[in-house]
Amino acid sequence: MKKLISILCSTLFILSVNGQSAATTTNAPVRFNSINQAGLSVAEKGQSFMLQTINGLSKNNWFGGLGTGVDFYGTRSVPLFIDVRKKIGADKNSPFVYFDGGINFSWATSNQKLQKGYAASGKVGGYYEGGIGWSIQTKGKEVVLLSAGYSYKQIKEKAEVFNFGSWPTPDKTYEYYNYQYRRIVIKVGIQL
Repeated sequence: MKKLISILCSTLFILSVNGQSAATTTNAPVRFNSINQAGLSVAEKGQSFMLQTINGLSKNNWFGGLGTGVDFYGTRSVPLFIDVRKKIGADKNSPFVYFDGGINFSWATSNQKLQKGYAASGKVGGYYEGGIGWSIQTKGKEVVLLSAGYSYKQIKEKAEVFNFGSWPTPDKTYEYYNYQYRRIVIKVGIQL
């Protein structure tokens, strides 16, 4: 996990340094953009809704930013990730590829906690997603984004095991759970 975070931070640093040096050699401005998306994730546990917001900088056909959201698949969670995307071609309406990588925080609902039947504390898990999409320029400055990809989210939990009927009471023992969800995601969004 530490390697993944190091790679993601290094990539963002390289992109930002490259963007600063390129700004002096070309006339294309660096712009702040906000991407807001709603999506559907589908896998063996069925389908579920997700919301994301990504804020960052774009220059020419590149975009890089930080994102977060709420993911309701399996156990509700909050991913925090770096988003990098590249538009293919110079047309206003063109395809793009994207990659998200980061960490995932468990945020189980009270019903999800009751269904599990144990008191668990959430640990930080991994999160990544990659895919392709299509950007459609509107008459204004907004861009509609349609995308599909593959997503992975991990939820780690630590639960205390209660030992009844033994005397003296044993030391606390714990069980560790590692949930890994792999799914297909379809999203629609708007880039401002």
